[in-house]
Amino acid sequence: MARLAHKRHLRHGQLRRVRRSTRLLGFLDERQVALATTGAALVFVRAGNNFTITAHGLAAGAGPFLATSATTLPAGIVAGQFYWIHNIVDVNTVQLTTRKGGQAISAATDDGTGTHTLTKADSDPAIYEYLRQNAPEVLRDATDVDDL
Repeated sequence: MARLAHKRHLRHGQLRRVRRSTRLLGFLDERQVALATTGAALVFVRAGNNFTITAHGLAAGAGPFLATSATTLPAGIVAGQFYWIHNIVDVNTVQLTTRKGGQAISAATDDGTGTHTLTKADSDPAIYEYLRQNAPEVLRDATDVDDL
């Protein structure tokens, strides 16, 4: 009852912000699972513009992932850049993109050296990037929390 009385005293703009915040929190809660780590890094090998990940079990749109290497990543693949699965070529082959729903990467020009891995990113920047690319418009267009 006290909560209802409190809402009656809110100005219309404040009430709208409370409702938007409630929707936002619900959205964030639902998406937390999507950013859970996979528990294991996926080893990949460049194959032209495709990437071989044996028995990957991924779906188009999965991500964000971070690429790492024991030595040198393939040219065109950047450490610290978020990657998404653009397309599933077959059970062992995928195409990557730097933006969910964007163009497939075609800039990989060499194989690099060492073992390369993709790991599901779950850092604060990864959460921000995931939300930016998957969230309702109110989040997608926000440049900082005050825009919400």
